[in-house]
Amino acid sequence: MMRKFLVWMLLICPVLTYAVQDSRMFVTAGRETFFNFPSETLGDKYTLTIFLPTEVAPIRQHYPVVYFIGLDRSDLDAFHSFAKKNKVFLVGLFIEPKELLSLADKIPSFMMRELIPYVDTNYATQADPSGRILAARGEEASSVVLPVFEKGNFGALSLQNPGDALRKMTVRSHSRIFIQGTQEELAVASHIFALAGLQYGTQYAFDYVPFEPGWLDGVNIAYLTAPAEKVRVKKINLVLGGKTLPLQTEKSISLQVYTTLANGLKTVFIPHELRVSPPYLNWQEKLGMLRVRAGAEAGPIKITVGVDKVESSAQIYLKKQL
Repeated sequence: MMRKFLVWMLLICPVLTYAVQDSRMFVTAGRETFFNFPSETLGDKYTLTIFLPTEVAPIRQHYPVVYFIGLDRSDLDAFHSFAKKNKVFLVGLFIEPKELLSLADKIPSFMMRELIPYVDTNYATQADPSGRILAARGEEASSVVLPVFEKGNFGALSLQNPGDALRKMTVRSHSRIFIQGTQEELAVASHIFALAGLQYGTQYAFDYVPFEPGWLDGVNIAYLTAPAEKVRVKKINLVLGGKTLPLQTEKSISLQVYTTLANGLKTVFIPHELRVSPPYLNWQEKLGMLRVRAGAEAGPIKITVGVDKVESSAQIYLKKQL
């Protein structure tokens, strides 16, 4: 009865505040916010906001859910726009970064036993792991959510600037993972995923972090929710920092690899290995650089990168220094 009453009030009144189990719920168009959300695991000091995929209730169909741990209160309108544009519920738990690590042991239990059941019971969600996306920003938040993801209740993972958190990750082969980060962060992830046998495109994809990233820039819904056949690598493009390289071992040249997926999405690929013929160059994946090997000779060098059955090549010329 209480839920039906709320829905009716939301339709006739743009803003509503009322008490729920000693906490306050603030309802406005497009979102519902719980101040001092009651939790047996975390206590009642944290704010939970659920951004809706539509402006008002009732919601007539079921939508995926993005759970974002550590979301900031800086731009609620942007979060609302994200949920509406991408047709998802966005569940934001507002916790300061400095507090996240102290709650690391409690958050998995809170999410599995309290938060997910609450959201699936009260909202028109796709109440299945395949309809849930777990997202975090920064090393602290990433390290906290990875143990949650490894429990298998989420079908997709989105991390922005995870830092060293990925080094402790246990890879789940049937999930979809999107990571936005620096060259070094993506190189670490590429190494981990390659060793685990994951396939770029259908199981994970990368992008470089923007110069001034937003909170939700790393949550690529079009990739995370697409069918596997839509995210296979269709095209690879190699971008070299120049056409020639002097025969000096201390010199290097940049290499960036971009991919186009079957649905047209542009992503970044960090090869763990690449083919160089003749083998006169070393690949430094954490730097994104090619360096001349000792003993190399002048002449053209072919560089080839492959993903699944798709390959692309570029050529660089090693020249003697004048």
